[in-house]
Amino acid sequence: MHKTIPIKSIATKDLNNPTPRLNLSSTEDVRREMCKVYRDARLNVIPSSEATRLIYILGQILKAHELLSIEKRIIDLEKLQITSSYES
Repeated sequence: MHKTIPIKSIATKDLNNPTPRLNLSSTEDVRREMCKVYRDARLNVIPSSEATRLIYILGQILKAHELLSIEKRIIDLEKLQITSSYES
């Protein structure tokens, strides 16, 4: 059985040891981190309240990635439309 870490020890640990920097530069990176958080919550490595907070934050990062992707696609389509209108 997996050992449950008390919330107090997590808070103390966080103050003494800053969280390592995560690579969340792609939607796949964010999805992978969400899966890790989910597994940690299921195994009682982190409290479910902490997992909920982290998943919410990761979800916001994921939305930002999606919006950026859509914005780039729109810009590319607008450029293509402008280029094709000059050729006509």
